[in-house]
Amino acid sequence: MRLVGPVEIVPQGIDAGTWVMAFATVALVVATVYSFSRTQALNVKVAKLREGHEKERGETAARAARARRESVRTRVGGVAYALQRQLRLWVEEAPDLVKEIVYIYDGFAGEAREEAAALTQDALTGPMITSAREWLAAHGGVDLDRAEQRVQQLLQDATELDDQAATAIRRAFVRFYRATGWMNSASNDRVETYMSGAAIAKAYHDLEGCVTLLNEVVGEELRSIVL
Repeated sequence: MRLVGPVEIVPQGIDAGTWVMAFATVALVVATVYSFSRTQALNVKVAKLREGHEKERGETAARAARARRESVRTRVGGVAYALQRQLRLWVEEAPDLVKEIVYIYDGFAGEAREEAAALTQDALTGPMITSAREWLAAHGGVDLDRAEQRVQQLLQDATELDDQAATAIRRAFVRFYRATGWMNSASNDRVETYMSGAAIAKAYHDLEGCVTLLNEVVGEELRSIVL
């Protein structure tokens, strides 16, 4: 058997290529980490900017909404004031004989009122009927059209108002058209010596109701002005 002597391992130096490769790897890792951190920082910055823009946009929208509501509220207050003044004059300027018809109607209570609702010519005198016809004629035509335009405008804007004011407008709307319905009914009585006193009285009271309900819509500043 041939014996082989000990083998001496002579360390060899690391060549330049290996060093370059190692350096390049380290540089790539560093660049990657740096790029990632920069990207993360940029993402955070973008997110904050977006959040700031969303907040600013929300605040701008809220300011615009408040301004729109205030504008609508101001317009509604003016329209309601004009309508209330108009209807108040209808009521207050009613001739005494028309108010006498209302007084007679109000003198009946409960079922008796409904039974006597017609208020026949035995209850209404000729002058009462004439006075009522003149009152109805004075508040028809252009005057009635103007009131109707105002009440329609109020109903259209009611959705922009708080619940209390919106509810008051809707109720006033109903009472206004109910009043004009009674007025038309009375006006359509063709017999010169007869008129439904109940229709006159109900129209009068519904107009009064409209005036009262509009207090919830007219602003305090306008409400303080003597009509």
